[in-house]
Amino acid sequence: MPEIEFLLGLYVYFSSRDEGEPLHVHVAPKALVGSSKTAKLWIREDGSSQLAYNRAGIPARKIKAIQELIKKDRLFKKTVDLYIKLFEPEDGKVNFYKKKDLDIER
Repeated sequence: MPEIEFLLGLYVYFSSRDEGEPLHVHVAPKALVGSSKTAKLWIREDGSSQLAYNRAGIPARKIKAIQELIKKDRLFKKTVDLYIKLFEPEDGKVNFYKKKDLDIER
């Protein structure tokens, strides 16, 4: 699992199984990394994110804080750069999340 950052005691990472989906990250404590019990955040082109689900039971205040940190320029750029390096999109463009792309899991 390619780690992007360790924030507020939680790992923010990509899952290599998610190729082909719009840009998103998983958030989980160390014990749950790689499991299905994570929080999933879809990433938009402006750096904002949409919570898809929170199966890890991470407190809402931590999710919101992580969303704000991801939106910051340095971490957003790092996330996009790592996505391109990991998934190597053919056209070099990132498939950002758009609300119409899919239904949000709850």
